[in-house]
Formats: sequence, C-alpha cells, structure tokens
Amino acid sequence: MNLTTQDLPTTIAPNEFAHEISLTNLGNLRYETSFGELKLEALWGPAVSLGFVDVQTIGVATANGALCLLHTSYEPTESLLEVTGQILVSACADSESTRDKQ
Repeated sequence: MNLTTQDLPTTIAPNEFAHEISLTNLGNLRYETSFGELKLEALWGPAVSLGFVDVQTIGVATANGALCLLHTSYEPTESLLEVTGQILVSACADSESTRDKQ
C-alpha cells in the first residue's frame, strides 16, 4: 500500500483524526480599524491546514463589525462555507430574538 503523507494519520489512528470540520475563531478583534484615510473593512482568516486529506477548516474573524469566514482544505466540500454562514446567521437571529424577549 502506498500512503501519502496526508493519508498516514487517518490510516494509523483513524479514531483520533475522525472529525467532520475544524473551526478556529479569532473572535472579535478589538483594535483601531482606521489608519488615516484607510479603513479596515474586513479581516479574512485564519487559514489553517492540518495537512490531511478530507479535513475541512473554517477560519473565523470579526473586525469592524464584519464577521468573515475562510474555508481551507486540500479537497473543499462543495457549499460548506455557504451552509456554515447560513447556520451562523440563523443562530445569531435566534439569539437576538431570545435576547429581545428578556
């Protein structure tokens, strides 16, 4: 059997590397977003590759009120980023609705 470097971890220890997605979140970055005439409108990242086939990573960062998602993968799952965005928008709307009722 010829294994690539990307296949090796899941072949040796499949349960330890069994997951559907990795999420890394820098959170709400609190720093100045205006630099003279320039204004930071969004920050994309972090871009994280775990180096394995079938690993999907979503990097999240919020700057200047804009939440940005970045999908990193050797073999990206079609529409994963769009579906993740829809889930987050729905969760935020539900959270806002619950907060308004309190």
